[in-house]
Amino acid sequence: MDYYEDDLLRPRLSTETASSRTAFATIVSERLLSVYELVGAEDVMNDVCVLRGIVDRLWAAVGGEGSVDQEDYDLAGTLYPAQDGDDWRFFHGYGQNACGAIRFAVQSFMTSDIENSVSAGDEMYEAADYGARNSLPSTSFTFYDAAAEELLSSQPVVRLVVETFAADLDQIQQAQDEELHHIRAVMKTSLDAWASQWPRSYSAE
Repeated sequence: MDYYEDDLLRPRLSTETASSRTAFATIVSERLLSVYELVGAEDVMNDVCVLRGIVDRLWAAVGGEGSVDQEDYDLAGTLYPAQDGDDWRFFHGYGQNACGAIRFAVQSFMTSDIENSVSAGDEMYEAADYGARNSLPSTSFTFYDAAAEELLSSQPVVRLVVETFAADLDQIQQAQDEELHHIRAVMKTSLDAWASQWPRSYSAE
């Protein structure tokens, strides 16, 4: 998986069990939530705590020791930061993608539909694209410029996400369903270091 396309992600997920696909979406959710928490400020911490509760329940569901439901899906939706709101800040973009991934992970558990795990992956790639765009001078590209897309795909945060997708999918592929929830403990040992590689703010013009 040298570059990101969901048509590359989908074939790998299509060979996995429903539990493995939900585990992937949950991994994405946890990673994005850590990014949101790391670059956020005090006014997002309450939201992070609520979202982390949903992620905890997702992991319990992956491990066969709990479940998530429509209430969790709706709760994540109520915390979705609105870009046109008065309190919008740069880091809220990551919050949007974290909420989106969590909602897709919940849907993945409830429906076993592969599209939800693919869409969770889309959320992380979109967050990386968002971070890359806002860490470059606005004069570097126009939105639909092919050269700009190539520039974005070469940015460290985008490369990080592509490599992370491959590594996480490898780990899921090697695990039995009853072992999937143990992936979290391994991931969390390096999660802060991983999240710290994401852009934190706009670059100076």
